[in-house]
Amino acid sequence: MKIADKISLSFIVMGLVLTLVAGSVFYSVSKNNLEKAIFTHLETTAKSRAHEIETFLNMQKQRIMQLSQSIIVNNFLRSKKKDQDYIDKFNMAIRLMKKQERIGKDIYEVFLLNAKGKAVASSDRNKIGLDRSTDAYFLEAKSGPFIKDAYLSKITGEKSMAVSAPIKDRETKKLLGVFCARINMSILNEITADKTGLGNTGDIYLINKHSFMITPSSFIKDTFLKLKVDTENTRKCLEEIRKYGVSQHEHEALVYTDYRGVKVLGVNEYIPEMKWGLLAEIDKSEALAPLKKIKVTLLIIIFFVPLSAWLAGSFVSRLIRW
Repeated sequence: MKIADKISLSFIVMGLVLTLVAGSVFYSVSKNNLEKAIFTHLETTAKSRAHEIETFLNMQKQRIMQLSQSIIVNNFLRSKKKDQDYIDKFNMAIRLMKKQERIGKDIYEVFLLNAKGKAVASSDRNKIGLDRSTDAYFLEAKSGPFIKDAYLSKITGEKSMAVSAPIKDRETKKLLGVFCARINMSILNEITADKTGLGNTGDIYLINKHSFMITPSSFIKDTFLKLKVDTENTRKCLEEIRKYGVSQHEHEALVYTDYRGVKVLGVNEYIPEMKWGLLAEIDKSEALAPLKKIKVTLLIIIFFVPLSAWLAGSFVSRLIRW
């Protein structure tokens, strides 16, 4: 091989090697930085939504606790049907509950259970007299404020939660009954529906302690307590709840296959009181779409750099011949 050809070939090889090495490093760094930026945004979004949900739940609990301490409620439960003023106390209690139903757009029923779990007053008069002694919102609330996990009401068919608190006699501290409010899922649905900054494939949803979805999916209809989400992210989330409880800890960002069978980038947060997991995800294809432009640019560079090196080598070989 002539020395001029060797020079041209060496320039081409050197240019190609340098381009491939530099391009690979640049692509790898770009991918890592892009993933890191996306995960950071997902984590910020998940923390924000989790905080909103915890604030909402705490507000509901505080409201019911205050109502359970109402003099109107206390006087009504201490009265007996044979008392002359029983009807007046009953009507005052009903008005109090109706008012709460009006001012809380998320509340669709407020009711009182006596110490035996029987509904003695309700914003829906058709429910008065029903026996609720075996329901969790009665049994659990006898010892303190309680939020019943998301459920489908057998009576109304509504996707609901229930918040309840014990009513104690102001003097004897004896249990008089339980104050309870049924809450629809609309507020929680609105919180998770806010996917600002997560593009077209962003998905934020809640799962209960059994991994069933309790807020809407961005892609599948009618998932409430029907779709069980068994992914690497949900398993890790529930595992961390069991392991750490309410303790603060780092949440690992993951790349995994979601409940649709699509590769996504995702993170998780949790709602300790309810043992819920909050998942924030975005399709990997959309999240890493900017890398396609980088790939095209690198391919162009990989083509032109060796070409330029060959031209440079040819020029140098000509100088040597001269």
